[in-house]
Amino acid sequence: MNRKLTRDILFAEQAALNRLVDQVPSDALLTSISLRSRRDAVAEEIKALDTSTDTTGTATLVFGGPRVQGSRSIDTDFAARSLAAYQDLITKQAVGRVHGTFRQSGPIPDRVQARLNITGTLHGSFGFVLEEEGAEEPQLFASTVKIAISEVTDLIHHFAYAEDLEFEKALDNIDNRLMISLRDLIKALQDSEGTLRIIESDRERYFNRQAVSRASFRANDSSISEREEKVRGKLVGLSPVARTFDFVREDNDETITGVAGSQLSQAFLSRIKDEGLELGRRWLATISIKTIERSQFSKRSYILTDLTADE
Repeated sequence: MNRKLTRDILFAEQAALNRLVDQVPSDALLTSISLRSRRDAVAEEIKALDTSTDTTGTATLVFGGPRVQGSRSIDTDFAARSLAAYQDLITKQAVGRVHGTFRQSGPIPDRVQARLNITGTLHGSFGFVLEEEGAEEPQLFASTVKIAISEVTDLIHHFAYAEDLEFEKALDNIDNRLMISLRDLIKALQDSEGTLRIIESDRERYFNRQAVSRASFRANDSSISEREEKVRGKLVGLSPVARTFDFVREDNDETITGVAGSQLSQAFLSRIKDEGLELGRRWLATISIKTIERSQFSKRSYILTDLTADE
């Protein structure tokens, strides 16, 4: 089960046991011993959880609103739309971490590696406990899916709660495919007047109706388009540490400034920098051009995805 949920349940049991121990009559020795023994065991379980490291991806999605009847039932269309959109978000975020940018149409590579399974429902309210496939296999470090789950929660939070400046920074880090899935999840919640609580292994976020409405407005007010262009010119600036570049186009002398994509390794960038770029060597650069449009502004950014010597 989700570690945070397990910890919350144990703390609730510990509090209940403390009350019972205080209420046991002095002549009920066996009852007192039994309760104290269980209380000690719960304390050890909490200690073990606090000292352990959770490396697998897990999240519990708790839904509320008119389509949810307490812990008894949830509308199937609402649940299916929301879960499908959430799965797509995790898949695209996880695959993006592994492959960097990928084609904006067609199948998503390695989609199966980010698959989530429903492993239970939450008692007391209607929630789905989700775990990444293979969660029972121990890992030394946080899995890609676990990191993606945390990043998706932050992304929804930026759309729902963040100030405009922080929200606009979040827009810089998503692509059109991710935006489509995010918009689908928010629309499912908005159409059903739903709320969402996301519980991860160590934290939780709650998105009430006001937050969902704000996220819906921002998602519908924002559009992202991307295209790739091959450009000949001179690389006049490169920082392997900051992963930034400055490139002067040969056809119109425009200087393009942006970031180096994850496809370009740190070793490659360092080697290129050490080869004497100031000598004016010509390059053929593949640059991904991303345009973000909102009702108030339009913004363009550049990602260098490939660089080859142009002799």
